[in-house]
Amino acid sequence: MAGIVPLTNAAANLRAEGDRVEIRGLRASVYQGSLTGDVTVTLDAKRIPTYEVAMKAKDWEANDFLSDLTPAKNILYGKFEMDSKWSGRGVLPEDALKNLKGSGKATTLNGELRNLEALNAVANLLGMNELKQQKFRSMFTNFEVKDGKLHTDEIVMKSADADWRATGGVSFAGNLDYVISATLSPTLSQKLKQKSALTGLLANSEGRIVLDFVVKGDAKKPKVSYDPTKSAAANSSNAIGTILESVDKDGQITGAINELLQGDPKDAGKTVDKLLGGFLNKKKPADPKPAPASPDSAKKPQ
Repeated sequence: MAGIVPLTNAAANLRAEGDRVEIRGLRASVYQGSLTGDVTVTLDAKRIPTYEVAMKAKDWEANDFLSDLTPAKNILYGKFEMDSKWSGRGVLPEDALKNLKGSGKATTLNGELRNLEALNAVANLLGMNELKQQKFRSMFTNFEVKDGKLHTDEIVMKSADADWRATGGVSFAGNLDYVISATLSPTLSQKLKQKSALTGLLANSEGRIVLDFVVKGDAKKPKVSYDPTKSAAANSSNAIGTILESVDKDGQITGAINELLQGDPKDAGKTVDKLLGGFLNKKKPADPKPAPASPDSAKKPQ
């Protein structure tokens, strides 16, 4: 992490008194956009500087910003805006980062996500390459930075393929811990239903498939697993009517519907997963072993 923001055309009011420096009304150009804010730097009893920053970012190019200051290069594109407050302590950038605290709201408009391993893993799990690259109209979140980790209340992103919501956090070391909910578009919902009609159990009142995932581990190679509990508990009652026509044809479906209607909602996910036959969590079957050669095939031609 560089820890240095390349400001140009900067102007501000500067005031210094004793161990305190105040920068008020800062205005500057950066990352193809603008930065405004106030900065206060104070030397503590050990002569170590502490920082307090209130800043607003407007029309930043997201990839320029993230590539310069974080390991997230060539992933997020679009116009980035942020209203935030920060504090830190330390002489070296790594010390300031270790003690960094902050909170605020961030928005990216008319953007695109590419090369995001967590998104690639979700796409592979569903067998939908369309999800690997997402152009979106808007993405926004409230966030908090503390204890070496970025926490997000809920990232909300709307694209042509799905409406996404993600809650959790990522450490400065790149360890992910997120819960992601994806409401697929009508087109992708229909595509998933063609793979298994019983995925209708995961449809909302509009007929769109709602899927929940848990994402953990290294951001470069995350582990993504489907969590049927939330999707099934929320949507099973809406979808039961869509499969009633099959009840008399399949005793397994009859039993599963009875479980959904009469059982504990907490167990709905297990029931749906059983109905789908592990459709979203099933492992790729092992390659079959070659058949042993017959005795005749081992004979050499005369």
